[in-house]
Formats: sequence, C-alpha cells, structure tokens
Amino acid sequence: MTGVRRSQRCQNCRARKIKCDQNWPRCGHCNRTNRICSGPSPLTKFVDQSSDHRLQSDINCKSQTAPIPPSSETEAAILVNHHPLRPFNDGFASYGVFRLEVPCPEVPRARLTTSADRVSARLVGLLERGSEAGVRVQMSYLPFLPQRLSRSACLRDCTSLFCYAWNGYRRREPVSKLLLTSHYNKAIRSLQLAINGGKAYDVETLSAIALLERASSLFGQPQSALAHRRAICYVIQARGGPTIGDDLDVAITYENQWLKALPAVADPPDNDVPLDPGWLEVIEKFQCEPPVAEEFSCFSGEFSSIKEAAGKMIPWIGDIGQILGSPATMKGLNETLVQDLFHHGKVLEAVTIRVLNRGLVHGSIIEMPDLTFFAGRRYEFASVALAHYFAGLLAVRRGILRISSDLVALYGPPDDSILENFRELSIQQWMVFPYLLQMNTVSHHFLTPCMKPPLEMASGYENEFLVDLLSSANRHPTKVEH
Repeated sequence: MTGVRRSQRCQNCRARKIKCDQNWPRCGHCNRTNRICSGPSPLTKFVDQSSDHRLQSDINCKSQTAPIPPSSETEAAILVNHHPLRPFNDGFASYGVFRLEVPCPEVPRARLTTSADRVSARLVGLLERGSEAGVRVQMSYLPFLPQRLSRSACLRDCTSLFCYAWNGYRRREPVSKLLLTSHYNKAIRSLQLAINGGKAYDVETLSAIALLERASSLFGQPQSALAHRRAICYVIQARGGPTIGDDLDVAITYENQWLKALPAVADPPDNDVPLDPGWLEVIEKFQCEPPVAEEFSCFSGEFSSIKEAAGKMIPWIGDIGQILGSPATMKGLNETLVQDLFHHGKVLEAVTIRVLNRGLVHGSIIEMPDLTFFAGRRYEFASVALAHYFAGLLAVRRGILRISSDLVALYGPPDDSILENFRELSIQQWMVFPYLLQMNTVSHHFLTPCMKPPLEMASGYENEFLVDLLSSANRHPTKVEH
C-alpha cells in the first residue's frame, strides 16, 4: 500500500500530531492558539506518468539549494529537498514528496547591551506578533514606550512586568499566576523609588502606573487594579493638561482621563473634571489622526464629525452634572443640551450609514445571514481594531440617545421615538455579538464593555440568548493547577 494521505488536517495540527476538527476556514486549535490556519491539506499527490517503470524505492533523499528562476508573478523559491520517486499502480506511475521555501532576507540583529534595550526588543516582538489582539487596540500608547525606557527605570521595570504577563497569557498559563513573579515586586519598588525621588508627575511615571493597572486588569485580578486607577486619577489631576507634541503624553492622558471623567456623572456635586482648553485639545489631536491602514478606508472623511462629537463629551458631562445637581433652575440649559445632543446624534447616524456602506463595498465589513442568531443577521470585520472603531461609533450614538431620553423625561413624558431609535441601534449592536465568539480572551474583554449596555432593550428571550452568548465567548480551556 502507498502512503496516501487520509486526513485533511491543517499544517499546524499535522506538525503537532493532534486531531484537527476541520472547522474551516479556521480550525479549533488554530482559533484557540490565535494562529493562521493553513486550511485543509490536499489529499492528492504529484504523479509522474513517465514510461520508465523501473524505479528504485531506495534512492537516497536529494536536496537542492539552487534557486528556481522566478516568474513575473511569483517570488524565487528554493527546492529544499525531495524524497525519491516511488512506484504506484503496479509501476505504471510514480509519486514523490518535495518541499519549497521562499528565502527570507537576513536582517542583522541589533546588539542588546542594556536592560532597556532588551525590554524594548521584547515589547516590540509582542506588538508585532499580537498586532490584532485587544491588548494593542486598547493601549495605543504602547508603540511609544520603547524609545522612553532608557529614561526611566520605573517605566522599564513596569514594561518588563507587562511583557512577562502578556507573554504568559499567550502561552495560556493560569491567570492566577501571571503576576506572582519577582517582576511585580521589582516594578513596585521602582515605582516607589520614582515617587520618592520627585518624579511622581513625569509622563514616564504615569505610563508605568497605567501599565500596572492594565496588567492587573487584563492578566491578574481586576479588583487589585483599583488602587492603580486611583493613582492615575490623582496624577492626571495634579499634572493638568498634557504636553502637546509629546505623542506618549497625549495618548496616555487621553486614554486614562476617562477614569477621572466618568465619576462626574455619578457624583455631580464633586464634579472636578478639567474643562480647560488643554484637555479639549487632547481629544482633538488624538481623534484627528485616523488610522492609515487600508481596512479603515471606510472611515475616510468621517473623522471630523466624530472628532467634533468627541470634543463635546467633557462639556456635556459638565452640563449634565449641573442639571442633575439643580433640576429646578436648569430647564433652559437642559433644552439647549437636548437640542445639541439631537443634532450630533443625527450627524453620527449619517456617518454610521456611510461607514457601513463603504465597508460593505470594500469587504472590510460583511453583513451575512445567521439562522442561529435571533436577529437573523450578523457582522464580520477585517480585524479587531476595525470592530473596535465601529462598535465605538455605535456606542457613542447609544450614549447620546440614552442621555437624550433621560433629559427629556426629566421635565416631561418619555419620547417614544427616541426609545424606538434606541431599540433599532441596540439591534445593530447585537449583530456584532457573534463576532466576539471568534476573539481571544483579551480582545473579547476589550469589546464587551461597548456591547453590554444595550441589553436593557432586550426582551426576555433576547436577554437570555445574549447573556449566554457573552458567557460562552471565552472558549479557552483552563489549565489544571496541581
């Protein structure tokens, strides 16, 4: 009998000699390990129909290193090795196995002479391998860290801890043990030395605290991140606005200022959210630099409208605090704010329609039928980052409608048209839920906060279905701890 393949398992499963569930286009093993799946292996083999049937089965394996001349459409490949031809079908044919490789240009490795260089190289490697992970999407300041590590031992040690935890997560180590390491103790000591040394308000120290908060929230116990969040709020308040022109300062301040801004809604009398132009300039600078990747072309020309609405967020929070603090005397401000919310809601609704239409045409967003989902349809995206931007746009619209509904009901009966629009927008957000099932744990953790609030508009069956869907989204098997 000849060695004809009987399994279509992918190359990753074949290399690890494990069973493949053949759930194409991405099998279960590749999905869990976040690898690129090669798809089904072909069952056919090349057959030589030569007239010479006197083939020897014991010919030694040959290898060839001379490159094959490339065609106009392919790169030059090297025939690495090929096994001897073996007879098939009683000698009327023959078959053989060979392997081709496209040579990669050799890039000289940099000499890492300091600990800052080594930590920088580790972070860059993780960013390259995890470019589509939720970690990088929600921490846009990570690419600015490598060139700053040599300036601060505190930032260097906290970055080393974050890389250690992120790498352990990628290896699927138990979450309860990711931060139980000497790296954590060293990072805390370095942070304490920086604070005692008069560097508590440096941007590098703020970045180090933010990394500790993210490491605890993503790779450790979320409740342990509360102390780091309070420290971030304190440092941001003491520093004031960031330095415009410092990309790290702008990015780290923009992403962490909401830890300070959000409590203002829950506790209006203590509203100390900074409203000076420096903070608004942060939002404008951050939002006016859209992604340049081709997959984001559906957002082309729309960032000015999104930027304008984002620039209104902090003033809106201040107005809401005044209205809730004294409703009897703030009716005029309430009417003005509601009209402003209606205007920006209509603008962002038109933006959503244009973005969705372009995405469907370009193929970066796909709307497809799904009979297993009660909405009947679902969205697929070209990347986690694109899903984040689209879900964020819907979340901003949802927030505007929700605030408008509450402010209208504060002085009169609820507006049914607002609730109807809120229900339609919730259904559109629910269509993103099935995409969460394909995400790794951190990406799912990142997108879920944008998706949970619309559950208030779900009926009994819809609510149960969505809760079960979110609960089962993390399909990574946990490791047994001995």
